[in-house]
Amino acid sequence: MKIHRLKPSNKPKASIYIRGEKEATYYIDLFSHKFYTGQQVSPYWQPTMMYNLQPTDFNKVIFSGIELWIVSENAKQILESLPGKTIEFLPLIHRANSYKKISYFKQTVQRKIWKNLLNLIPEEPHYIAHILDVKSTEVLDVARSDFEHDETDGKIRFIKKIAFQPELVRYLHLFKINNPGFYFKTATFISDTFKTLIEENKLTGLSFSDVHESSGGSLVWDSEAEEEVQEQPQANLLNHLASLPLPAPYQPIFSTPFSKDINSFKNFEGFPIC
Repeated sequence: MKIHRLKPSNKPKASIYIRGEKEATYYIDLFSHKFYTGQQVSPYWQPTMMYNLQPTDFNKVIFSGIELWIVSENAKQILESLPGKTIEFLPLIHRANSYKKISYFKQTVQRKIWKNLLNLIPEEPHYIAHILDVKSTEVLDVARSDFEHDETDGKIRFIKKIAFQPELVRYLHLFKINNPGFYFKTATFISDTFKTLIEENKLTGLSFSDVHESSGGSLVWDSEAEEEVQEQPQANLLNHLASLPLPAPYQPIFSTPFSKDINSFKNFEGFPIC
């Protein structure tokens, strides 16, 4: 069993369009407090625009320290085939409907001012993929992981290695972990099933590799590799013991029968230490 981290193939460049301080406050509050709680946010959602998206099926955006995944209409239809209700798709405004955020007056009379921005808004529909499958840190195998847990604020920091409880993640395909640490706020985890779904449908914008994420890949955890690591020390010990030479046959210290005669001890230098 393998767990990967969702990783973009391109450096994120997209931004959310915000019109004034009131909207900024609204989206900061929404993304910071209502996203990734396991509850739907569609009742509160006010569609906005994303600009400077890459022409791919997946785009990653970081807003107010929160990871957001933007998906195309094609990706949405394919992801809807995943078992269970794990994703909520929040519609974004595409170019044809940009008048909902940028008035007709601005787009016509002030076209020179707004033209460049309008050209950065995608023509095709896109969605924010709000992930609803959010797990507690109980899915982590703390004994086999390597990180620091700050008990004062609950944040997990300085992560070198993450291991999972196999029985708790066996049927998870796309999920997040609820922890206020920066790593988990900006990390989405996927199964091999999800990875295969993306690859078979040739969806673009993601990068997968069986190289560990600490070395630039997307792999977070491999249960089979971990079992091999656990078995290796015992195998090494057995191989080492098998390579040791057998002890030489016992050689008597004295060439003559033991005697109380002091002369029999002239050449005696001590008993061997066992």
